[in-house]
Amino acid sequence: MAHTWHQYKHPQARPIQINTCLITHYLIEDARRRQDVFRNLDKYLRIIKEVVRSIDPDAEVYLFGSVAENRYVLSSDIDVLVITNADPGGDYSREAVEGRYWASL
Repeated sequence: MAHTWHQYKHPQARPIQINTCLITHYLIEDARRRQDVFRNLDKYLRIIKEVVRSIDPDAEVYLFGSVAENRYVLSSDIDVLVITNADPGGDYSREAVEGRYWASL
């Protein structure tokens, strides 16, 4: 595939060149990743629930929005609501919880 370059001009910025081949490649790879997530959604949601419950066994985890209603497209986000009484600091900070999630994959 030949590289195609386009000029983009913004009134307050200098012109930049955009490589549409790279953008197309990125968009295709992003769509493949999203397709994989939706194909394995039960697995990812189970991991989220396990991580949340390891922090607060009484926590509630809900899926809502277009994914829960089965009307999503590949560009949809996945809405998850967690209700917990756990203190949001320290071991339960967003970074700590995300670390536990990624370690579970």
